[in-house]
Formats: sequence, structure tokens, C-alpha cells
Amino acid sequence: MIRKWFSFRKRKPDVERQTPLNDILPLTWPSRWTLDLLDLIDALGLLVALEPELARLLDAVNSGPLITTDDLRGKGVLPVRPHAVKEPKPPRRSPRTAGPGQETFDFPH
Repeated sequence: MIRKWFSFRKRKPDVERQTPLNDILPLTWPSRWTLDLLDLIDALGLLVALEPELARLLDAVNSGPLITTDDLRGKGVLPVRPHAVKEPKPPRRSPRTAGPGQETFDFPH
């Protein structure tokens, strides 16, 4: 995570040029970046400290009782009432055009 954060802030970033904004780079290391870096390191440290508790929580959820469809029917959650069902809206078309590499969502395996 930290390597990726730095790769965007180097004089010659390790990212593909996507817009003219990529050409706007400070000539020196702004002090704000030091504060941002310290915040990032702090947040990552806190997440690492939470890992044991999150692992215990995940184990508790995985070993706990499952909610069945019969349970949901018994509580009146199923079947879903017609007034609670909405058809999804189609996505809006963006007036912007896709940049290089943004035309599809093909992810490498």
C-alpha cells in the first residue's frame, strides 16, 4: 500500500499517463504529503492491530447458526411483498468518454 502511495507521488510516477493532470507535479515534496503519509501509516498500523479481533469475529460468524429460508418465512421476511420490490433503474449514460484502458473491465487472472 505504501509503495503504491509513493508511486503516485514520485517526480516520474509509476502510473500510465491518463490525463494532462498527470503532468502537474510539485517540484518539491509538499509538507502535506508527509502528514498524509503519516496518516496512511497510522491507518495501516491500526488495521494490522485489528487483525486478531477480526479473525475471531470471522470465526464466530462462520461457526454460528445459519439463517434458513424457513426462518425468514417464519419471521415474515419471505416472500418479499410486492410493494417492497423495485425494478432496478438502468445506469445513466455518462457524457464523458472513457480514457485509455477504461473501455472494459477485463481483469487479468
